[in-house]
Amino acid sequence: MKIFLIGFMKSGKSTVTELISCKYKVKAYYLDELFVLKYGPIYSYFNDHGEDTFRQKESEILRDIEFNENCIVSTGGGIVEREDNMSYIKSQGKIIYLYNNLSTLKKREDNELRPNWNDNTLEALYKRRHVLYQKLADYTIDNVDLNLTVKRVAKYGNFNLHK
Repeated sequence: MKIFLIGFMKSGKSTVTELISCKYKVKAYYLDELFVLKYGPIYSYFNDHGEDTFRQKESEILRDIEFNENCIVSTGGGIVEREDNMSYIKSQGKIIYLYNNLSTLKKREDNELRPNWNDNTLEALYKRRHVLYQKLADYTIDNVDLNLTVKRVAKYGNFNLHK
């Protein structure tokens, strides 16, 4: 099964993807990493070229991947900003929303510069995307316990059958 992880910045998409891939020997795709390999740091590209161009390139990367039948995909937090991305992902596999409340996300240690991570606009962005994540998700996991989250994702994706 193809599983796409969606969620806000710092929600744990990449970490959960890595743990699932290692533990269950499932092919993993990291859209943000693929972007960086092709275009350089996301923060810099976003600032230099603007959000519209960034979203266009992000969409192109998404469509260029030939996903394995059994895989897990860590999407970027803003992948839901484009309706065509949402319908494309929906057509490709199942979608899990890794939910975290905003106060938890703000407390998470992170050395990465992130576009749109601005205290003045962060809450509005979070609320808008939360609605989109809920609309798109086939399954929502409250990611408060990493081990439990990994088990739930593996069970939902039937990855434990491929161990």
